[in-house]
Amino acid sequence: MDKASVLLSLEKVSKSFDSQTSRIEILNKADFDVMQGETIAVVGSSGIGKSLVFKYAEEGYAVVFTGRDQNRINEVASALGDKPHLALELDAANSDDNQKLVEKTIKEFGRLDVLICNAGISMRALFEDVDLSVFK
Repeated sequence: MDKASVLLSLEKVSKSFDSQTSRIEILNKADFDVMQGETIAVVGSSGIGKSLVFKYAEEGYAVVFTGRDQNRINEVASALGDKPHLALELDAANSDDNQKLVEKTIKEFGRLDVLICNAGISMRALFEDVDLSVFK
């Protein structure tokens, strides 16, 4: 099964559930083996973001992660050891920093396959209806 099929299946299934918990369970059970060896960027590297960074690094992905607290970022980077990673002190609320995330990820790993937006900013809308001016 290719990535497009997996994501389309997830979209169809997630529409049939109302709770965020159900969507998370579906994502955790999804077959993402097709993504092995690819690069995942996690915006926000504490709490859930930190756990995601460790999970995907352990599964063999190259991980890029960001945060505003350099000490916290250094702790995560140190814990990753020699696993492929890139730690960036960036602010998700700053559009220039988001551009740097993409540029530095591609420079370091040659690609960006998955972006997990996990930072503490919010807007209530479907992804397709997101208004970028909210972030400015």
